[in-house]
Amino acid sequence: MLLFLCIRIFRYETMKHNLCRTLLLFAGVFLFATIDAHFKTTPQSPVHITETDELVYKSYPNGDRIPDFSFCGYRQSEYPIPWVDAKVYVPVVDGDATGLIQQALNYVASLPMEPDGFRGAVQLAPGNYELKGKLLMRADGVVLRGSGCHKNGGTVLRALGPMKDELIRVLGYNNAKTEDTIHIAGQYVPVNATVIPLKQTATLKVGDKIRIVRPSTAGWLSVLGTDRLGNEQEYNFSKWTPGRHDMVWERTVVAVTSESITIDVPLTMSLDPKYGGGYILPLSWTGRINNVGIENLCCDSEYDHTNLKDENHRWQAITFNHVKDGWVRRVEAHHFAGSAVMVLEGAMQVTVEDCKFLHPVSEIANHRRYAFHTLGQLTLFQRCYSEEGYRDFTVGVAVPGPNAFVQCHSERPYSFSGSTGGFSNGILMDKITVSGGIIQLGYRDMADQGAGWVAANSMCWQGRASQTHCVTPPTAHNWAYGMWTQPFGNGHYELSHTFVKPESFFYAQLAARMGKSSMEEKKIFVYTTDETTKPTPEYAHWMSVQSLKPDMRMDVWIDSMIVKYPLEITQNNAPLLNEVNWRPEKEKHVVMAEPLQVKNGWIVRGNHILINGTYFRKNIPGTTGWQGKGSLSQFVPGRTGTGYTEEPDSVAQVLLLSGAHVLHHRTGLWYERRRNDHDGICMLMLKFGLLLMKCLIAVAGRGKLRIA
Repeated sequence: MLLFLCIRIFRYETMKHNLCRTLLLFAGVFLFATIDAHFKTTPQSPVHITETDELVYKSYPNGDRIPDFSFCGYRQSEYPIPWVDAKVYVPVVDGDATGLIQQALNYVASLPMEPDGFRGAVQLAPGNYELKGKLLMRADGVVLRGSGCHKNGGTVLRALGPMKDELIRVLGYNNAKTEDTIHIAGQYVPVNATVIPLKQTATLKVGDKIRIVRPSTAGWLSVLGTDRLGNEQEYNFSKWTPGRHDMVWERTVVAVTSESITIDVPLTMSLDPKYGGGYILPLSWTGRINNVGIENLCCDSEYDHTNLKDENHRWQAITFNHVKDGWVRRVEAHHFAGSAVMVLEGAMQVTVEDCKFLHPVSEIANHRRYAFHTLGQLTLFQRCYSEEGYRDFTVGVAVPGPNAFVQCHSERPYSFSGSTGGFSNGILMDKITVSGGIIQLGYRDMADQGAGWVAANSMCWQGRASQTHCVTPPTAHNWAYGMWTQPFGNGHYELSHTFVKPESFFYAQLAARMGKSSMEEKKIFVYTTDETTKPTPEYAHWMSVQSLKPDMRMDVWIDSMIVKYPLEITQNNAPLLNEVNWRPEKEKHVVMAEPLQVKNGWIVRGNHILINGTYFRKNIPGTTGWQGKGSLSQFVPGRTGTGYTEEPDSVAQVLLLSGAHVLHHRTGLWYERRRNDHDGICMLMLKFGLLLMKCLIAVAGRGKLRIA
C-alpha cells in the first residue's frame, strides 16, 4: 500500500510538472507570436503612442477625437497649488471650537486681497478641536490649514452631534446671470473642438465668460433609446425627457473672428445640428469665489458606536459650490456617511489630492459612501484612497466635462467607480485601481431610475479592476487602454493586460500642452516591469523576491509623498485672534413676532387672521396665496437649499417671498424611500458572486434595505 501511494504521488507530481511546463511553453509562444502586435498601437489607433512615448491622435470621419483632459484642476493645472502665509493662529481650546475657528475665517476674509489673489490662511495647531456646528468659507483668497492630516499627531476636527450636513462648507454666492442667446451656426462641431462657428459674434469679446448649451432634444433621446426606458416593464420613472439632460459647459472666450469664437477648453461632446445643435449664453457671476483651499488636517465624525450603520451624524466632510480655482489636499475623512469631498455643479477647476476616505459609517446603499464625487467641471482628483465605500470615484448624472481621476485607489468597494448616469462626458479614469469592483463607463439601463448610457467620450488608461464596462453609445465614443481587467462592452479596447507608456495619460497631455513636464509627474507610482518572455536569472530572482511583498497601495504611497514633499508648518509669527485689532460684526437684533394662536378655529397672530399658506406645486381652491413650498424634514445628501435639504432660513425665505404665514409641510419621502419605488419592497441582486436580498425598512441603521 505504501509503495502504491508513493507511485501515485510521483505520477501526480510528474503530471503537474509537465502541465506547468506545457502551459509556460504555450504562454511563451503566444507572447512571442503577439508581442509586436499586442504591445504597440498603430497610426490608425484613436491615440497612437510613438516610440518616444508621444501621443498622436487620429480623428474619426466626423472630426471627433479623444478630448484633452489636461485642463482639469486648480488653475487648469498650469500652476502648482501655492503656499499661503498664515494671518492668524488658532490654538486648541476646551469645548466647542466652531465659533472660534469661524471667527478666524471671518477675520481673514475681512483682510485686503494681496497681489497674488489671496488674503491669507488660518493656521490650526496640532490636537483635537471639537465642532458642534459647521465651518463656512464664503470669501475669496482664504485657506484653512492644519498641522498634519493624521489622527495621531495632526490636526483633528471632530464633528459632534446628530447633524447630517457637512463639516466644512465652501460656498460662494449663486448670483450668476446670463444674457441674450447667441445661436451657433448650423454645422457639426466635433468632440474636442475649441472653435465654435456662430451666426453672429458682434456681442462677444476676448475674456468673456460664456455658457455653451447642448440641448437634450426629443430627437436625440430617441436615437439613444432613453426616451423609452421602462416602457416594456411599465415603469414610467426611468425614461429621459427633453430638457432633463442638457449639457452646459462654462468656458472663456480667447479669440473672436467675424464667423466664430475660440474657447479656452475643448468641448467634450459634439454639437450636432441634427439634434438641436447648441447655443451660447454670455455669463456674469460676481458672487462666485476664487482661490480657496483646505489642507493638512483630519476630519472625524462622531457616531453611535453601538450602531455601525448609524446615519444620524455628519455625511460630508467638505463640500464646494459656486467656487472657481480651489483645492483640498492632504485631508483624511474618518467615519463620515457620505463623502470626503463633494464638488457640486457650481464649482469648477478644483483639485483634490493626497486625500483618504476611511472607516465610513452608514447603511450600505445608494447615495452613501460616495467618497470623492463631482457634479462640477474641470475637477481633478489625484492620489486619493478610499476603503469600503460605495461609489468611491464618481461623476454625477449629466455632468459636462472634462473631469479627471488620476492615481486613485478604491479598496473593498460595495459598488462601482466611474459615471453614475445620464451621458456624463469627458471623464478620465487614469491609473485607477478598483480592488474587487467595477469601473463603469457602460450602459446601466433602468438602474437608479434611468441611468441609461452613463458616459460619453471618456477614457480609461492603465487601470486595474475586476471588471471594466466600456461601451460605444450612440453619437459618442469611449476608450480603454492598458486595462488589467475583465472587459465588458463594445467600447474601443486596446493594449489590454499591458503596462503602457506614458505612465499617465493626464500628465502626458498636460506636458504636450504646456511644453514641459509637471512637478506632479514625480509623484506617479510607476509599475516596474519588463515585457520579456526570457527573463535573466537576476531579474527572475528579483521578481520572485517582489512576489513575497505586498503590493504598493495608494494609501501608503500618499503617506510617502507627504513625507517626501512636506509642507513647512510653522506658526510663522501669526498672531492669535485676540491679538488682532478686529471685532466681528454684531448680530442684528431681531424683533420677534407675536406667537401664532388658534382662536375660534382660526389661526391668528394677535388680532389678524392668517389665511396665506404654502403648498407644493399647486393651488388649493378657496384659499389665497398657497404658492410656496418647503419642508423642514427633507434631506438630500450634500445638498442644501430650496428643494433639497431645507434649513430654517431657506424655508423662512420661501414664506417671506410668497407672502405666506403658514407652511404646509411635506415629508422627506425621497430620503425615507431610499430611491425605491412605492410598489417595490424586495429585490434580488447578484453582487460579487453572492445572491443578496435586502428589504426596505425606513429606520436608518436598524433594519435592512435593498441596494439601490
